[in-house]
Amino acid sequence: MSCLRFRAQVNVSSSENIKVGEGYGKLWAGKDATYALAVLSLKPEDANKLDFTLEQFTDEQRTALAGWYKHFTARYPVVGRLQEYDGWDFSAIEKEAEKQRPFGLKEDQAEKKEDQAGKIESSEEPVMLRAGDKVKLHGLDDEKLNGKIGVLRTLVASTGKFAIELDGNDGTVQVKPSNLSKV
Repeated sequence: MSCLRFRAQVNVSSSENIKVGEGYGKLWAGKDATYALAVLSLKPEDANKLDFTLEQFTDEQRTALAGWYKHFTARYPVVGRLQEYDGWDFSAIEKEAEKQRPFGLKEDQAEKKEDQAGKIESSEEPVMLRAGDKVKLHGLDDEKLNGKIGVLRTLVASTGKFAIELDGNDGTVQVKPSNLSKV
């Protein structure tokens, strides 16, 4: 399993961009990338750097870290938390992350929807979804799936949809983020 760590440890094995020993994977796979992602550094010495505080980051660096946090926790399963950050207050970073869209998702996969009149309006407050979250399906063309409850497993990058394991042995379906709500 290839993992990237920053506050949360995420399994990036399915990523084509992060492979152990290559490119970004050479920099960050299996290492803590919190500092490097916040300061947008590709320097090897900035991986596993733990001699910093969140208060040292500029507003732009905190926003960058929140963007990366949203990107990785929305696309890949969270498989753990780092003990090194026990006692750190990441609430401002996580709150900022809720406002952001994961990098690479198209507008129609984000927090906007089209109403019946054809005008675009913002949807309700964005929700951060993570692997393992209980979710409810809604707004699907297949009516018998609407209202079903399941567990979010992973983002299928090729489709931009989440793989949802339905309760009651009803199998697994792929669903757009806009058709899910947290239970």
